[in-house]
Amino acid sequence: MNANQQSSSPGAVATGTGTAVPPGTSDLMPNDKAMEHLWRFFALHAQQRVSVFNFFVVLAGVISAAIGGALQAGRPLSVVVIALGLLLPLLSFVFWRLDQRNSDLIKISERALRRGEMACLPDYARIFVREETAGTPTAHADDRVAQTSWTFRTSFRFIFVFMGLAGILASALTLSEDSHRG
Repeated sequence: MNANQQSSSPGAVATGTGTAVPPGTSDLMPNDKAMEHLWRFFALHAQQRVSVFNFFVVLAGVISAAIGGALQAGRPLSVVVIALGLLLPLLSFVFWRLDQRNSDLIKISERALRRGEMACLPDYARIFVREETAGTPTAHADDRVAQTSWTFRTSFRFIFVFMGLAGILASALTLSEDSHRG
């Protein structure tokens, strides 16, 4: 029996993490596989969130360039400007909702990872637990960082709103200009 398999209580089961689990509770306690599952869930949705946002930025950039080109062409393409201008807020809304869903899934996985860390990791390895309190007075001295209210969520929302408003403005100005010419 090696050091990781030794237990402090008779009948305890080794979890592979060096901690002993009372008999009958090993299926309830986080272990290496459970933590790996939680981490993969977190990583998948964090990466997906960034990928979806990057796709939005590219798509919004292409639409904005098309609006700019159509505006330079003048009146013959005003219908295109109006249509693309209205497409931008629609896409902004759809991508905002996708981002919201990914953000919610990330928060769920963060909570699960914190619980798993508390159950099976030593204090120095509890990254998600420590991050939760990083900006508070109760934080460990090494973890006291300046907290800011400017988050990924805030940044992404700013871009979604800005692009949506830009599209509405392009459509409204084109409609207004067409009505004055006509």
